[in-house]
Order: sequence, then C-alpha cells, then structure tokens
Amino acid sequence: MDSAAFDWYTRTCEKLDAIERACFLWGREEGIDRPGRRHLLHAAKGYPDVPTMFDQFLDVWHEKMPPYKWSRETMRRIEFSDQSDYLDFITINLMPLREAARLKLITARVEQHDPNIALFNLLHPIIANRAWDFYVTNHFRQAVETSVTAVFDYIRARTQSQLDGQALVTEVFKLEGAKLILSTLDTESGRSEQKGFINIFVGAYVGIRNPLAHTVINGLTQKEAAEHMVLASLLASKVDKAILVED
Repeated sequence: MDSAAFDWYTRTCEKLDAIERACFLWGREEGIDRPGRRHLLHAAKGYPDVPTMFDQFLDVWHEKMPPYKWSRETMRRIEFSDQSDYLDFITINLMPLREAARLKLITARVEQHDPNIALFNLLHPIIANRAWDFYVTNHFRQAVETSVTAVFDYIRARTQSQLDGQALVTEVFKLEGAKLILSTLDTESGRSEQKGFINIFVGAYVGIRNPLAHTVINGLTQKEAAEHMVLASLLASKVDKAILVED
C-alpha cells in the first residue's frame, strides 16, 4: 500500500464526513435565511462554518487531485448561501467526490504493485476485485483459485442458480433450455460456440479450480498465475455478454 496515498485518502474522507455532518445540521434548521439567524447559530450554538470547512477540504484534495471542474450551479451551491444548498450538496456532490477519491487510491495501489499495469488492464473487474490482492502479494495459488471461483459466482448471480461446478455449467449453458446464450443457438456455428465454451468452463473448474482448492502448495509461477487470471477474465467477459433467458 502507498502510505502517502492512503493517508491522503483518509484525510479526504474525514473532511467529507465532517462536511456531511455539518450540512445535516444546517439543512434541518428552520429559518436560517432570516437576517441574523445564521450568525446566531454559528456563534451561540457552535454550528460549523461549512464554506470554511470546504476550503480546508480543497486544500487536502489538491494534494493529489487536479482542480475540480465544477458546474456553474455547483459553484453557486458550495457558497452555501441558501438553506437548500446544504442538503443538495449531500445528495448531489458528496458521492462523486468520495468515488473520485476512492478511484485515486485504487490507481495508486495498482501503480505501486505493477508500474506497467499491463496485466491489471486485461482483467475483468470481477477478477481484479476478487483476486488482484492475492496476485500482487505473491499468493498465486489463491489468486487463480479465487479467479475461477469468481467466474462461477458470477454465473450463479446472473442466473439465480444454486448449482455449482460442472452441474452449474451444463444446466445454464445447455443447448435446449439454456439460461445463458453466448451468441445464438439458431445456427450451427452458434451451437458449436455454446458447446465449446461449456467444455472450457467445465475444464476451468475441474482442471484448475478443484486441484488448487485441495492443496496448500503454491506450485504456480507469477507468469502462470497471470495466464490463468486472463483466462478467467475471458470467461467472465463471456458471462457478461451472454443473453439471459428469463423463465
């Protein structure tokens, strides 16, 4: 983990959390647009100064991020001059800022582990999310086993099936009554593709996942693990693009 990036992410989230709490306070108060009311709440009740808090957030934000491109409406909103601005900021602006910070942290992690990030760019998001941390910490057996398992979890999620392994594949992709169709079953080439990938899916489970699940020995090189993860990503992409047949 890039400690500097993680520290920045933590401080960014803390600033956003504090702004969110402050916006809730101001947003639920009645009549803050009346003359003197805002000053009274700030001075007597200690309500925080949200515009100042936002400026402090931007100081942290710009340590890692380029200047944010605000819309004209957002530029007006972050002045927090109207009562509606507080809750609007929470519902409209807060989540994109959190997500941008999270993606920045993920990018920093990837660049630290693999400066060329060629492999990461080849991986299906489901595989990267489940197996990448194993791969970059040299747990190659777990990375590959997790990758194949993730594919089958994805098939179950798309089809709501409770089956697993070979039984899952043959039921979901069968030529008559398939739940997932890779391209078409109306042509010979389409049926051949469906049959071929049934064998590949089953082979991945029986020939890759099962042996790895029953051993504690690593037994895989980094290159071999990468090759297996790319294969799992291909299968996950096939599940992505498959046509779901509703019951």
